[in-house]
Amino acid sequence: MKRWLVFIVLLAMVMPAFATGTTEAKQAGFHEKGYPIVDTKVTLRIFGQKDPLHRKPFNELPVIMKTERITNVHIDWIEVPAAAVNEKKNLMLASNDLPDAFSVNLPDYDIVTYGAAKVLIPLQDLIKKYMPNYQKVIAQKPDIPKFTTAPDGNIYTFARLNEGSWMRQLSVHGIYKPWVDKLGKSMPKTTDEFFDLMVAMKNTDLNGNGKLDEIPIAMGWGDLANGVPRTGPWFVYYAFGLPAMDTGVDSYANLFVEDGKVIFAPADERFKQATAFLNKLWKAGTIEPEAFTLTWGQVQARWRQLPVTYGVISTWNLQDEFTPGADPRAEEYVPLAFFTAPGVAKPAVYRQPYPGWNRGQFSITKVNKYPEITARWADYIYDTYSSMEWMEGMIGSRLVKDEKTGVVTMKDPPAGVTTQEYRMSETVWALPMAVTMETYRTLFPAPIYEMKGATIDKYYVPFWPKEFWSNPLIAPDLMKQLNAIDTDIRNFVAKTQAKWITQGGIETEWNDYLKQLETLGLSKGLQIRQAAYDKLNK
Repeated sequence: MKRWLVFIVLLAMVMPAFATGTTEAKQAGFHEKGYPIVDTKVTLRIFGQKDPLHRKPFNELPVIMKTERITNVHIDWIEVPAAAVNEKKNLMLASNDLPDAFSVNLPDYDIVTYGAAKVLIPLQDLIKKYMPNYQKVIAQKPDIPKFTTAPDGNIYTFARLNEGSWMRQLSVHGIYKPWVDKLGKSMPKTTDEFFDLMVAMKNTDLNGNGKLDEIPIAMGWGDLANGVPRTGPWFVYYAFGLPAMDTGVDSYANLFVEDGKVIFAPADERFKQATAFLNKLWKAGTIEPEAFTLTWGQVQARWRQLPVTYGVISTWNLQDEFTPGADPRAEEYVPLAFFTAPGVAKPAVYRQPYPGWNRGQFSITKVNKYPEITARWADYIYDTYSSMEWMEGMIGSRLVKDEKTGVVTMKDPPAGVTTQEYRMSETVWALPMAVTMETYRTLFPAPIYEMKGATIDKYYVPFWPKEFWSNPLIAPDLMKQLNAIDTDIRNFVAKTQAKWITQGGIETEWNDYLKQLETLGLSKGLQIRQAAYDKLNK
């Protein structure tokens, strides 16, 4: 609460540039409180991410249509497929062809760089004047200002919070238990046992179609260059005691902390050992042979087909992939218990900073003629029940609200429809919103997701490291250096890692690889991050 009071004082020191509204807002009949936000409908041009499962234009989704009816604000959506978000966003920023707002999770570099360059506008005065719902969220979560404040003292983005217990891991790993049982095997406890099980899956017609088309390990790293989270065998790195997971876009996902020291996982000896083991699995034909060309969405589509092809899958939520009660695979893919490599006492699992929080989810650009209207539109979504709808779907359709208790529950999807498909038929979800842990516990039970939360509690939390990279925002000049360093290193590591997995050679090339990392600026990057980590945690 003390942090929140300090934040209010800081906000009060900022001159409220939008206290009475811009001329354009006044002409539209702007209201500082209540709905509609304007008397005369205005249009905002917003950049948004389109999920592969979105079958309709955004403005035909029920939650968005409802929001427009209530606010009287129309959104001209720039709908960008997930795999193209980074490229399209970078082109718009470079060409100065800006939307009124970005509703995608901007990387830290973009936040501090384009904030300092005045491409993104400061938001603290808008928060104070026009965003009571967001202020309530901050009162509950007083770390939000620290989480979103840039080194220059300004706030350039609204955070998105989804604090369900299932948010604590980006990916969970499942193994198709009927195949394990058919082979008369037990769940592996060591890398050797895992290797033997994968080879047995590869060489047995387990799906009964008369072909040896079984692929033991699903893997789709084809969209790495576009920053899309990849599906793959991260559990192999955990087996060697390496608590890191590269999602392809978040540089911090390859960072971890031991004894107060920030470490870059792909330069660690454990990375070498794990990658060598992946090469062993590759040579045995147990990994998806198109792993480095298939995208996440393409691999996901394959494992949803019949007959079953993949033995091990890695995804957001096992229960989301198949329709519970209608598709037996929802119960047949069970959590893969982590195993260990020789000489490793226990696995080490990637632990993300601030689970369920995205600090760069929504930003307003300098071309926006209606910043106060945009802030009020976003604040509508921060209402508790509006956030539920934007997260999961319409109350009165996919969601059911008990008017006596206020508790909202989710309907099961129609026959033949997955939970994710049902959600994406009604909402966008990648917007500024806040569904807090308190909301889930008191008003919004989510049994299908709590199943993932239970999986995390049982299989992941016991192997979390006590220390983790907390991902502080860093000053623009240093972020510029980091961005250049990270881009070069990320591309080099991805290319080299792919080669080592598919062709081998890591044992003889490792020392030269480490020298090249140094040439690309690894030590400088770690020095910058170590200083930021020490400052945040002193």
